[in-house]
Amino acid sequence: MEITRVMKERKGKQVKKLALLLMLLAIFTWPASGQVQAGIAPPQKSDTFEANENGQKLRVQYGELAKGNFQIAGVDLASEEDVFKQATRILGPVQTRETGDAGDADERACYRPTDKSDATRLYFHAGEVGAWFVLSSTTPASEREDVCRPSSRIARDLKTTSGLHLEQTEEQVIAILGLPTRRSRNANTGMDSMAYEYETKKKSSSSDLARARQAHPDMSEQELLSNYGSYDVSESIEMKFAGGLLTELNVSWSVTD
Repeated sequence: MEITRVMKERKGKQVKKLALLLMLLAIFTWPASGQVQAGIAPPQKSDTFEANENGQKLRVQYGELAKGNFQIAGVDLASEEDVFKQATRILGPVQTRETGDAGDADERACYRPTDKSDATRLYFHAGEVGAWFVLSSTTPASEREDVCRPSSRIARDLKTTSGLHLEQTEEQVIAILGLPTRRSRNANTGMDSMAYEYETKKKSSSSDLARARQAHPDMSEQELLSNYGSYDVSESIEMKFAGGLLTELNVSWSVTD
């Protein structure tokens, strides 16, 4: 009986110690109120993998982001209107520069604040199948001031229609976009990166199909639907953080048949 009593007492003490340990662990690991825990979006069967320019395979999620993420300073990357025509109409005429050739061709234009002490820069780019913009808190050393047009609509507090802007924390970005597709840290620079990569397939509109029929009168209906009945949309948002704050926002939107 005495042995049984001692064993019960020891077991009871062990249970109390375990309970205390779990309570302390919960206190020190439970996130503060309103804080978003760091991580990435869970893998799904619909995910695909694409190789970047370095041959590295990167995960792409199936779906699409809110359209407001692709709109900034009145310019909409997903609009059928050319991105430079939009920028010229809204922000003023600007000189563009071209680099690369063929599939790597890139035409770009730069806008900056009228306040010269503000280093914010907004770049618009257009390639063969898509357009993108880069919002940065620093001025590239290679920039020639005469090709970056000053605009009163460009300032440090400039944001996308969805609310993305410079100097946000990772938690604030996640509150808008959800968990990223991937994230990383550069050990040399100490900068953190997050990326959202999405793709989806959409059916062509009746007006698009009508234009395709007019352009290809010799095609059968089956051939027409096979070639022009749907299209792929690719969306990418890449961000860099320094000292925990967003310093560069790179947003792209493209369509391929």
